[in-house]
Amino acid sequence: MRLVGDDLGKVNRTILDRMDSRAPLIPQLAGHIIASGGKRLRPMLTLASALLCGYVGERQI
Repeated sequence: MRLVGDDLGKVNRTILDRMDSRAPLIPQLAGHIIASGGKRLRPMLTLASALLCGYVGERQI
């Protein structure tokens, strides 16, 4: 987790930014996903793969 921690924070911010909605339930669900720490394996694997393959940029987020 230390290797991808900074980028994982960016993923969390991106999720919250993109879940902005007039429907009150949508931001509430996004906040719950972030707060629970669940659903993190796929983003962590994606970020670690980008790191291992030498990717430089922001598209891994």
